[in-house]
Amino acid sequence: QDGLRGWRQLNPRMAWEVEHDANTDNAVVEQGGGRDEGQGRGSIVTTCFVSSYDWCVMAQPVPLHRYVSDPASVRVEASAQYRGRTDCPSVFRMEVVLLDVRNREIGRKRTDALDAPQDAWERTSVVVEPTAGLHSAVMLVYGKDAPFWQGRYGSKVADCCVRVLCAEEELERVLVPAERGRQEADLQNRAVDDGGGINNRPPVAAPGNVNNAAPNPIQHRLDLHVGRRIRQNDDVAQQENPGDWVRSHAFDVLLPFALILFAWVVSMGTSEEP
Repeated sequence: QDGLRGWRQLNPRMAWEVEHDANTDNAVVEQGGGRDEGQGRGSIVTTCFVSSYDWCVMAQPVPLHRYVSDPASVRVEASAQYRGRTDCPSVFRMEVVLLDVRNREIGRKRTDALDAPQDAWERTSVVVEPTAGLHSAVMLVYGKDAPFWQGRYGSKVADCCVRVLCAEEELERVLVPAERGRQEADLQNRAVDDGGGINNRPPVAAPGNVNNAAPNPIQHRLDLHVGRRIRQNDDVAQQENPGDWVRSHAFDVLLPFALILFAWVVSMGTSEEP
């Protein structure tokens, strides 16, 4: 589990933090299978990100050009699972920014502000149709609580991923050679896997298929670190440092002292009245 590795916090006053819940009833089942379907279940993850009382925003770049021969010609899906606490309402939003080869924005798609379910994880996604000039993308997640409570009572997010949607026969054309070879190895493993999955993982369901039925079109998952390591991607990793922590938590630390000082000034003014 990689924590916040690879993510960049965009709100200097309020940041997402890592939360670990040992209760597997609250765990996330990563995409790749459902809990109850006949195709098995995906990986169980007990780590997620949790937000606070103001908008927590973080982003991670996704270098589509490393995996896809022509990013402008493919359909791309970004998705995440989110939920809230049972004792505090919260909201969540996800956004994808599309960039050209010079890192200039050429479009964006986002979800609405979603009320986070309090009793289960729910998946949201956006699909980007083929976009002229597309070279890379940035995935952003937003979260906060609704009543503005001090602490970590905001929405939670996990299992963030960006996938290229294509039919199996299009892989040869879509993927760059290195990814093409890896995909072919996965397909060979699937052929000899009695469970029908890839490397003992169940097939990925098609978009919009709530019953996790047949895994077509193939959804090729790219690197995106979300609490749990998928594959190493060192060029986008950013280590937290003390300076970042101070900037992120300065408001939380200084607010109590400011309130105490204000109360003292008020009490002094009251005591000096005749």
